[in-house]
Amino acid sequence: MKSFFTENLSFKILSVLLAVLLEVYFYSPDNSVITEITAFVEVRNVPSTQMIVSPPRGERGLFGSVKIKGPSTLVDQVRNVTQTFRVDLPDNVGDRYLVQLSGSQLNLPAGVEVLEVYPPAIHFRFEKVIKKELEVELDRVGVPPKGYVLDELKMSPSSVLVRGPYSELEGISSVKSETFDISGLTGSGRHEVQLEKIGPLSSYNVNVVAVDLVITPIPLEKSFKKINVTVLAPPGYAATVEPSKVNVTLSGPPNELVALAKSEINLVADGRDLGEGKHIIEITGDLPEGVKIIRTEPKSVNVTLVTTNG
Repeated sequence: MKSFFTENLSFKILSVLLAVLLEVYFYSPDNSVITEITAFVEVRNVPSTQMIVSPPRGERGLFGSVKIKGPSTLVDQVRNVTQTFRVDLPDNVGDRYLVQLSGSQLNLPAGVEVLEVYPPAIHFRFEKVIKKELEVELDRVGVPPKGYVLDELKMSPSSVLVRGPYSELEGISSVKSETFDISGLTGSGRHEVQLEKIGPLSSYNVNVVAVDLVITPIPLEKSFKKINVTVLAPPGYAATVEPSKVNVTLSGPPNELVALAKSEINLVADGRDLGEGKHIIEITGDLPEGVKIIRTEPKSVNVTLVTTNG
């Protein structure tokens, strides 16, 4: 047993001395560093009927600065771990509450000293939460280019739900969108438009509205002369029409009207629900999609129906 303590005694003494020296150096001023770290301030137990209005970022979480001192190895470890001040509010917090921040609230290893906490205290101010439905006002500017017209505009949703503090929402009944410029648009489609913020603490259930536009070319008018009129007669009847040709003015997309031939214009006097005799019938048309009759000259024709039975 004695040999255990005496064998290699000088080596063992040297090892102990080295260990002591390393320990002394580890915690010595020569191995100490001073640095600042950021610590998150987590506020818990905020009443559902209230919200933090000051400091401004209190609802989303605050950050403080902590100056620490300690061995470089331990300080490096602290830098890699998020430190948190946890603030538990009382049940009846009222509209103001003062919180003191202390280094003892942080999870720091032994040997790391807190030199300073900033801010040392936080003054919280609370307000009543308001929830309401607001109409959306679309801030539309501009007009389509020459030759185009806005036929239809629909916005969805037309109202949004908003949640925020009393000071921001009291007396507010509508919310505006960001400016939506339709200048230069020549086609139909859906566009998303952002809503303007009412205040830094208020939030919507949706932040954008969808705007559906129908923009079409301005219809062109074109006149055609001496277009045949076809009579639709009931079964078993023959028909004559006077006049048999009329002048017609059509309206429609420019590309359709420019390419439209007279032979493609089908004007009709529909007498299928009428009986034998003379009738005045207004002219209608079987025309390409988007093309409409503006007027005919004359507006109506005289149709004579004669039975062919007997």
